[in-house]
Amino acid sequence: MKKTYTLNIEGKNRDRLLDASKHDIRKYVKRERAKVLPEGADFWDFDCKVGISDGSSAHVHLAEIMAAVDALVTDGADQFYVEISSKPGHRAARSAALASSDIASQALYTLQRSVRQAWLISDQFERPDQILVRKCRKTPRITAISAANC
Repeated sequence: MKKTYTLNIEGKNRDRLLDASKHDIRKYVKRERAKVLPEGADFWDFDCKVGISDGSSAHVHLAEIMAAVDALVTDGADQFYVEISSKPGHRAARSAALASSDIASQALYTLQRSVRQAWLISDQFERPDQILVRKCRKTPRITAISAANC
């Protein structure tokens, strides 16, 4: 998609034209992602350019397109140019050290969250025997149970 969006059209609100152009960009990306992937591809990757015109456009990541458009509009641009082209993407394999550090950091986060929940629950009760830690298949859950219900 290569398109120049004009924001100053007589009889139309500038903000509505900006919203319509953003909607058009999101709709195009959604339509491209819905297409069938070619054999061996993992996802759709996008090459994006944003600028005032075709000649002054710069490469931008897909997630930063709307911020780049907003920056152009706040600078007072009367139009902006967007170019988005899709290509099949391939995921790179992670190294074993990186994968193990991710698992360790995720386990530490889960443990810290469980301890935080235990402190919040323990503040509500006077006796520690009123707190019961239940183990679930995926994550430990801490539940407050009164001694009478045990």
